[in-house]
Amino acid sequence: MKRLIAFISILVFVLIPSIQTQAEANDQIKIYVNNEQIDFPTSPEISSENRTFVPFRVIAEAMDITVTWINSERKIVATSNGMQVELTIGEKQGYIDGQAYELDSAAYINNGHTLIPLRFFSEAFGANVQWNNETSTISIQSEEVNLYTMSFYGLGAFNYRNLVPKFDGMAYMWSSISNEGTLNIGIEDNDEDNYNEFFWPEDHPDATADEIIRSGVEIGNDGYLMVAALQMNRIKAFLDDQNKQDDAIEEMIDLVKEHQLTGVLLDFEEFDSSANVYKEKYTDFVKRLSTELNKINKELAIAVYPLNNYFNNYDYETLSTLADTIILMSYDYIPVGTTQPEPLNMVEEGLEQTLNFIPKDKLLLGINLVHETDETMIEKVNLAKRYKVKGVAFWLLNQVSSEEMEQIEQLTR
Repeated sequence: MKRLIAFISILVFVLIPSIQTQAEANDQIKIYVNNEQIDFPTSPEISSENRTFVPFRVIAEAMDITVTWINSERKIVATSNGMQVELTIGEKQGYIDGQAYELDSAAYINNGHTLIPLRFFSEAFGANVQWNNETSTISIQSEEVNLYTMSFYGLGAFNYRNLVPKFDGMAYMWSSISNEGTLNIGIEDNDEDNYNEFFWPEDHPDATADEIIRSGVEIGNDGYLMVAALQMNRIKAFLDDQNKQDDAIEEMIDLVKEHQLTGVLLDFEEFDSSANVYKEKYTDFVKRLSTELNKINKELAIAVYPLNNYFNNYDYETLSTLADTIILMSYDYIPVGTTQPEPLNMVEEGLEQTLNFIPKDKLLLGINLVHETDETMIEKVNLAKRYKVKGVAFWLLNQVSSEEMEQIEQLTR
């Protein structure tokens, strides 16, 4: 965070255009970052287009930002708090975590110093800035980026139960919609394998299901009963029968109250372009479930795919008004059976599109740890930071290594 605070302090000249001409003529301007004065060893330069530039290496080294100069490519690579920024001399295209970004002006070299346009970094990191004209003082308060974290408990997560208290929220994958369209928490189902992978576990001598739940909720974290409906034939059997929906809502409410859970998380999938009728029926069901949860002061979370996914036929806008939290499942862009990381450009595109309908303060960016490496996980957490969404949701808990848990805590707190 110290690096990020330092990085933010160089943004001010672009964020306050009204004082740019003063900065060119007056090197006595005082700058405070989080109430601590920062001394700049050299003044910024103002271009003929009234763009502000600053000698980057001098400032970066004073701020303990890691900077690498690649002479063969005439490129600067700067890293801070897990985020990587690249600028090439003379080019108006930079990169933030590998994603292209258009600059107003290119970086250049003058008297042996590389000068960078500050607007690029303001967009990447941001800051709250105030200008005091009487004292020629700039006050910068860094924006703390604390992300809400969620994961999914189930599918063999028992040996990872010690991680439950480390997440702000945990979805317990212990129920599903059966082939008949009923809520099922038992291990048996009448599908081809006669097996339901989303079942309520039997108590273990080392820890009961309720003890696992309490390890999180008793310290103020959230716990959700996840209801999985991953096949459209099951969804149709459920949504075509009002009585089955009513029974399921009653059972969900009873389970939430009995086990002191925060609420319900719905994971209904396979809504493609042909599912318009069931999109409407699903929205109606969510309305009724939301009403019943509100009566007992419990919450509703909903998992959806992003708009650039094949299964994107949700009423995003209405669902966002009914749910307290939306988990954006930003994965399955790659062919089934492959394990390569999800493409960052597709994840960002889907996030941008979905944010047109879902408020940032309700959205968790879903990250599939089955596919991601340590490096690509960091990229996607940083994406959530850049877009200032509520947080991140990691699928699955049993994919979180001790090293990744440390990274998650460092990146989100």
